[in-house]
Order: sequence, then C-alpha cells, then structure tokens
Amino acid sequence: MFKYLKKIPFLITLFILIVSCAGVKTDNLIRTEAELQESVAKATPGTEIIFANGTYGDFEILFTGTGTKEKPIKLRAQTPGGVVFSGKSNLRISGEHLIVSDLVFKNGYTPTGAVISFKENDKSLANHCRVTNCVIDNFNNPER
Repeated sequence: MFKYLKKIPFLITLFILIVSCAGVKTDNLIRTEAELQESVAKATPGTEIIFANGTYGDFEILFTGTGTKEKPIKLRAQTPGGVVFSGKSNLRISGEHLIVSDLVFKNGYTPTGAVISFKENDKSLANHCRVTNCVIDNFNNPER
C-alpha cells in the first residue's frame, strides 16, 4: 500500500500540468498574411487573433471586422513586444469594436501615409476601435 502512496505527488503534478496546458492553443498562431486574412474573415465577436512571436518584414496588416462593446475582436502579439514588423509594413483598421495590442513597428517605413490608420479607405472607417501598448520606433520613409 505504501509504495502506491509515493506515486501520488507525481500523479497530482501530472494532472496539474495537463489541466494548465489544456487552454493554450499554440497551433492557431498567425505567421503569414494569408493566415491573418483567413482568421480575420472568420472572426466573430469575442475572437482573439494572435501573432506568433517573431520579426515580420514587409507585412501590411488589414484588420477588419465587427465586434461588440461586450465582445470586441482582438488582434495581439503572443507576448507583449514579441512581434516586430519591419521593412515596408503598416496597420489599417476598419470596422466596429476592434482592439489591437502589443505590436512593435521598428526599422522600417509605411507604404502609405500612416503607420497605423483607423480606416481601410475613405469609405471604410474604424469606429469604437482601440490600439494599445504598441510601439513605433525608427519607422521613417527612406525618401524623407
């Protein structure tokens, strides 16, 4: 009987590890513009779109959708500051109740007039949208 009692701490630790990892989905992380477009197209209120940590060059983000006040659609980095966009990159937001957070734009330039724009074009604007905890560092047009 006592030899089985020695295995209980191991089993409890194993159980805690399995339960704590059950909610983590690392296979749905965004790594390409095609994956981003697919995730944005499928997004519904409450969806969270997460970029995998790394540096992305020449990446133009178009984040569109319709969330709600209670359930906004979120676009964020896997870890704050862990996703860096460089080269010819920018972010355009269009829709309702969208939140972007934790992204870094560094050592690049925008192909448009703004690094972050709250519109897709003159007819598709952003309403009740927010950008938080994002950095723009050394992001200048090379012909400036």
